[in-house]
Amino acid sequence: MGGEPAKSGPPARARSLLGRAKFVRAQQGADWLEEYVSPWKEHLVRSVRTKLFAGFGAVLALLAATVIFAILGLSAVNESAKTLGESDVPAVEALGTISESAQAYRQAQFFHGASSDPKVIEDAEEQTKDEGAHFGHAMKTYEPTIVNAEDRRGFEETQRLWDEYTDASAGFLAPSRAGENQKAADILLDKRTEFDALTKYLEEYLELNEKLVAADVKAAADAYESASRNLLIVAAIALLAGFGIAYVLAGAPDPRRRAADAVCRPGDSQGGKLDQNVEAKIQDEMGDTARACGEMIAYLRETAGVAHRIGRAI
Repeated sequence: MGGEPAKSGPPARARSLLGRAKFVRAQQGADWLEEYVSPWKEHLVRSVRTKLFAGFGAVLALLAATVIFAILGLSAVNESAKTLGESDVPAVEALGTISESAQAYRQAQFFHGASSDPKVIEDAEEQTKDEGAHFGHAMKTYEPTIVNAEDRRGFEETQRLWDEYTDASAGFLAPSRAGENQKAADILLDKRTEFDALTKYLEEYLELNEKLVAADVKAAADAYESASRNLLIVAAIALLAGFGIAYVLAGAPDPRRRAADAVCRPGDSQGGKLDQNVEAKIQDEMGDTARACGEMIAYLRETAGVAHRIGRAI
């Protein structure tokens, strides 16, 4: 009666039309999103699965490469150790036997030539045969371990000097057996030059073998060091590559998440706002989805603007 009339005219209709416009906007946006984005859904899931499998396969490939590289490195170390065990050690042992047999052979010769006891002479003669056999066996043991031309020349020269000495000193046996000790001793002393040449060359040959062994030991150490260093490098590369793959896979869904946040989280301080743009620079299906969401936001923004203008005009 005395108060103002209730405002139930155009403003009420405007609110009703605005509510309908909002509903229509939301429904149209949802329908448009379903129509435009849903074809990407299956492809997107399939592509992400493919990328995950590809990333896992890449990590397995890197792991396999690391294992293979480690095996190759260990193989090089094994070859070096094999050379030491199967060539160097037997060679040094054989040379030691050769030198000892030569000394024992000449010593037995002097026992033979200096004694008048038949038993001592017999034992000394038997010893010279044994030491000669030991020398020959050691030379046969050494021969398979020869590694180069210089080593071969040393082997042949050792055999030549041995044959030269044994042939030259063999003349002491007859006077020694006949009891002519002085004559036998003179023959042995006269062949001292040949024996000294043999022993001196054996010392030089042993020095050559020590150098060869030292080179093989260094090669084994270098092979181990190289294998360890290369394995660490490959492991570091594999680790970095694994982190890179994980980073790419973890960072790939970001455009889709940003697009979803832009329209699907109305309660959030950033989401649910139509005044923001979604940008995606990646050129794959997730980027396409993000750009589709951006187009949807633009469409909803335009629809909201139309609804707002209709509401104001009513």
